[in-house]
Formats: sequence, structure tokens, C-alpha cells
Amino acid sequence: MIVSRILLKNRLNFQHVDVQLRERQFVVGPNASGTSNFLDVSRFLRDIAKPEGRGLQKAVKDRNGVSKIRCPASRRDPEIISAGTENIMNRNRKRKDIALRA
Repeated sequence: MIVSRILLKNRLNFQHVDVQLRERQFVVGPNASGTSNFLDVSRFLRDIAKPEGRGLQKAVKDRNGVSKIRCPASRRDPEIISAGTENIMNRNRKRKDIALRA
């Protein structure tokens, strides 16, 4: 499975992000620009999908609750947070999304 695209809405300092990924991707930026927050998205999605059954509640709890992972600029948006990936497998594109709504 190759993740070819990451879509984010209301995630930490990202109100809306749509990033096309390549085989090798570098995330570079100055301090406090969001590079670590962007990388945490992969860990967040991994934690949700872990086979041990930890799931969404554990992933949110590990990050100190919804208020700590939600974009402060989008407090009035009913969609608390959403994240998604687009995978390429055998030349077929499959999209997986997760969204929390108030």
C-alpha cells in the first residue's frame, strides 16, 4: 500500500490541507511551522487502525483530548476534525476518511 495523498481539516494548525505525496517525501520547515503536527497525522491514523483495538478514543486520549488536536481557528465548524488518505494499490485508488462531528 502506498499513501499518495493526505487530506486534513481542522487538525491542529491546519484548517484545510490537501497534500499529494510521492514515493519519498521530505517535510521541512522552521520551528513552530507545523511540521511535527503534520507528521503526527500519520501516527494518529496508525493509532486508530491498530489491530489491538485501541481505536479512536485511545488515539484522541493519547493526544490530551479533542481540544488539543482541533484547529483553534475552526471552533465554529461542526466538523471537529477530519483526516483522510488516498492509497494506490495495484493501480487502483482507494480513499479512506475519518471525521468527528459535533
